[in-house]
Amino acid sequence: MDLRTLSTSGLLFALAAFGYHLAEPRLTEYDVRARVERLRAGEHIETPTTDREPPPVDALVLFRRLEGVGVWLERRAPWREGLGAPWRWEPSEAERLEEELRPLGTFFHEIKRILDEDACRRALADGRRLARPAPLFGSSPEELLVDTPNMSAIRNWSNLLCARAIVASRRPETREEAARRLGQALDLAQLVDDGSSLGMFMRGMGTSIVMLAVRSLLDEGMDAGLLRRALDDRLARAVRPEDCEGAFASDVSRAVRVWEAVHRDGVEGIAGRFPVSSTADLRTWLEDYEAHLAGARPLCAESELIGRSSAVRVWKLMEMDTVSMRLTLAAAQYRAEQGRPPASLEQLAELFEDGIPSLTCGHARIELDAEAEDLHLVVRAAAEGSKACVPPRQLVP
Repeated sequence: MDLRTLSTSGLLFALAAFGYHLAEPRLTEYDVRARVERLRAGEHIETPTTDREPPPVDALVLFRRLEGVGVWLERRAPWREGLGAPWRWEPSEAERLEEELRPLGTFFHEIKRILDEDACRRALADGRRLARPAPLFGSSPEELLVDTPNMSAIRNWSNLLCARAIVASRRPETREEAARRLGQALDLAQLVDDGSSLGMFMRGMGTSIVMLAVRSLLDEGMDAGLLRRALDDRLARAVRPEDCEGAFASDVSRAVRVWEAVHRDGVEGIAGRFPVSSTADLRTWLEDYEAHLAGARPLCAESELIGRSSAVRVWKLMEMDTVSMRLTLAAAQYRAEQGRPPASLEQLAELFEDGIPSLTCGHARIELDAEAEDLHLVVRAAAEGSKACVPPRQLVP
């Protein structure tokens, strides 16, 4: 082969590489659109519509009433004042807290009435969502009534319900009310979850406030059996794997719709809301999602997806904390009934109809720490058997 042939071959290779470099963005965009069509055809991500489907009547009524409760409460106990914040739950604050909560009876009464409605009971029982994610591009007044409520408002409502539970727990005759108030806070956290990653975060926030109150009540000697009867089923509902799937699919749908608006429809001013940084990044995300669907593996076990989805990360933390709390309450009840702490988690089996709760993803396991001076639950990484960096923080009394 002579020098001229080599030069010609090198030039052709360079031109081919340059041509591929120019064509690659178009090929990537084409691949993204093809993957989006497949996922939409399989109903794994949402299909955009010109007009959103009208919200259910029961959802409209519920959220109008919640909105009214929120307006009433904001005038009397604004979230910025932190009236029911956890630092107010200390015994030294007991009398003052009870006095300041007394004028808020209307709030507690209305929350109970709303949660007792048949529509709410059905939604809580079957996991149906009454809230929905906010639309990306404009909205009607009716749609806004079923969007996820303000995060600060939800935290304030959860704090106040838990503060009322703390106050009620200090009198034997109102301890059942205390357990009911905690159950109401968990129900409210479920109802405002709109299926998005933000909704899951708000649900996790409300759930974590309740678990903080539960730990406080256990430290004060509250009957663990009473708390378990009110909370265990609700805690189990808080971390269903299908909710993780749905929230991740919502994240993907939102990312796709923003990408379509920017790259196909020419919509401007929303690039900052793009969940992934580029078309190539979105393609990788969709590849991972299709691989997950093909393998039928738990979404939360997919390390590639965890790095890109806040929904999956939040769900895993929620699962770790709620499973730990369920075991903590069961161990406390066992100790109260048997007069001694359980020697292993297996001894708690009779307290759970569906078996001892565990982490579904296989990334870690929860166990009793026999090396501790007192009885603790710890989280150990499944692979190397070492303690996790962030233990569940529950002390079994």
